[in-house]
Amino acid sequence: MEQFLIYLWSISNQISAVLFFIGAASVITVIIMLITQLPCAVEDSEMDQIKRIILTSGIIGVTAFTLCSLIPSKQDLALIFLYPKIKQGTINAVQSDTTKKMVEVLNGYLDKQLKELNNDK
Repeated sequence: MEQFLIYLWSISNQISAVLFFIGAASVITVIIMLITQLPCAVEDSEMDQIKRIILTSGIIGVTAFTLCSLIPSKQDLALIFLYPKIKQGTINAVQSDTTKKMVEVLNGYLDKQLKELNNDK
């Protein structure tokens, strides 16, 4: 599973670029069809086919742009994948015996400094 996630992380930018290209090509197709074919006097069967092409291209374009915007960047994917491990590592570090000893030593030192400050007053 980790290999698959690493693979997705490595190609996330390419997937977004391809989806953006597909969306742009679809929008350009719709624009070209609208500009060149609609003003012309064409038969009803051709007009139905043109409308179907425009509708299909529009749906493909909207879907591609939506998916392109929903795919996270490499930085976001790295945070998503690494956050649980970083969180667990932090918890382990805080709960370790060495950390507890360091806190005890620091508390003792601070207590000593506070006593000295109170005695000086």
